[in-house]
Amino acid sequence: MTGLYAPGTGPDPGPGQRIASASQMRTLDARAVAEFGVSVQLLMENAGRAAADAVEMWMAEEGGAGSVLVLAGPGNNGGDGYSFARTLRARGQSVELWRIVGPGAEKEPRPEVQLHRALWERAGGKSRTLDGGAGEMGRFADEFAALEAAFSRSAVVVDALFGTGLSRPLGEPFGAVLQSLVQSGQPVVALDVPSGLDADTGQAMGQVAPARMTVTFAALKRGLLVGDGLHLAGRVLAAEIGLPPALLAELDRYQDADGPR
Repeated sequence: MTGLYAPGTGPDPGPGQRIASASQMRTLDARAVAEFGVSVQLLMENAGRAAADAVEMWMAEEGGAGSVLVLAGPGNNGGDGYSFARTLRARGQSVELWRIVGPGAEKEPRPEVQLHRALWERAGGKSRTLDGGAGEMGRFADEFAALEAAFSRSAVVVDALFGTGLSRPLGEPFGAVLQSLVQSGQPVVALDVPSGLDADTGQAMGQVAPARMTVTFAALKRGLLVGDGLHLAGRVLAAEIGLPPALLAELDRYQDADGPR
């Protein structure tokens, strides 16, 4: 972990903590691949391990025990979720993973995401799928009821549906899943940003499940520090995931003006 920030209540991130917009993070990721040979697969692996460290630390502090439920979306955030689930399971934790699928192209995830899903399955991990685009409403209702039952038996739910790339309100079934998660009252840990939160403005774009903790990757995201992010992100941990320091050094440092408002 490279930094800890509890919006509105916790310590200042302190000098040296980097802060980034969503577009800056996309640029840095691309440059890490093109200029330094750092693969997207490796960044996902490191993100999953860092998140596993943070969740185990949080559960120990909270005195919690029990299974961890992971909600994996179709994009890179879902890839981080598969990596997280595999790492935590390898450490002896009970992990249940649900793959949440929407209509259209979302059914064909990027190769890096497919790889981490395959690694999870090859390691013995099981997945259940809630397919909101299946067109079979009876089957969808059955799967949704099973997911709600999974919420009730989990010690913590990890939100790996959507990260910094989201720029519009969540469609279905994602909004309904998050609404059900909120109604369950189970504690939530978000990966990178809570799904549905604008990573730049801190605006909630539709339904968002408030997180007890957000594990954000490489640098603080501006949206975690302002607007709705102040009460939706919870405790924020900035995790190092292997982006070259020379690239991170190009980001602005956290300033008081970036703080809660």
